[in-house]
Amino acid sequence: MNRFQRVFILIMVAASFLGCAHSSMVPPAQRQVAKQPSMSPLGPLSQGSRPAPVFGPPQEFAGSQPGELGRGGIFSAHSPSSNRIALLKNGDESFAARVQLLEDARKSIRIQALIFSGDEAGLHISEILKKKKADGLDVRVIVDAAANLGWQTQWMYFDLKQHG
Repeated sequence: MNRFQRVFILIMVAASFLGCAHSSMVPPAQRQVAKQPSMSPLGPLSQGSRPAPVFGPPQEFAGSQPGELGRGGIFSAHSPSSNRIALLKNGDESFAARVQLLEDARKSIRIQALIFSGDEAGLHISEILKKKKADGLDVRVIVDAAANLGWQTQWMYFDLKQHG
């Protein structure tokens, strides 16, 4: 070992010991003094009382009936009885259900996802989307740009854009 290496190692060892011995620059925790609340605590509600409305009287914020929504809104509304929900146990069931729904689509497909990556599953879904677009369906996809930065994912998006 030459002289320069020994001096360098000695300086590094000394710096590490000094770093360990140095006291923290964080100030000591100050005792928190509890302030008196500005208003008295609310008591329990009596049998006939109700909490004050936060957003105003209920009639101002009552929802429209499903029939009215479809006539006056941008999109047609569906009654709750025409909707379904399914609890899927794992990723395999979820993927199979999504593929089946995409393949059964007849008019349009709308996908909104935080992550839609160019892995095996994503590439399979993108192939279905391209096929459905070629069949004349209106296909739209919204994804988060910051969460999907991989080169393979970006290539998949480019390919989807090229197919409309």
